[in-house]
Amino acid sequence: MGGGTPPPIGVIKPLSANKKSKPKVEGEFSLVRGIIGAVVGSAIGCALLYAFWIWAQFRFPLMGIAVGVAGGYTARWLARGTDTTLGVITAVIACASVTGTFVLMYDGFPIFNIVSVVICASVAYRVTSE
Repeated sequence: MGGGTPPPIGVIKPLSANKKSKPKVEGEFSLVRGIIGAVVGSAIGCALLYAFWIWAQFRFPLMGIAVGVAGGYTARWLARGTDTTLGVITAVIACASVTGTFVLMYDGFPIFNIVSVVICASVAYRVTSE
C-alpha cells in the first residue's frame, strides 16, 4: 500500500524542513541615514501638526503621536533596520521638534502639553528600536 513506516507518535517534524526560505537581501544598516530620517520625518509630522492648527485653530489631543510615528518610521526606513541607539536619538529629535512646534503655536509651552511630548518620544523610540 504505502512505502515506508510512519513516524513514531509524538515526533514532530520541524517546519523549517518543509520550507526553503529565501534570505532577505537588504542594504546595510546606517545610523547616519537613520538620523537624517528622524529629522525629516519629525519635520514632516510637525508641519502637519502646525498646518492642522492653522486650518482648524484647534490642537488635536495627543497629536504628538503622529510626529513620533512619522519620525520613527522614516528613521527606520532610511536606516534600513532598527537599533536602540537610533531609537534614543529619534526620540530626542521628535521630542525637541514637538516642543518647538508647541512653543511656536502657543507662544510658550503650556504644561498640559507635556503628555503629548512624552508620548511622542516613547512612540518614536518604540518604532525605531524594535
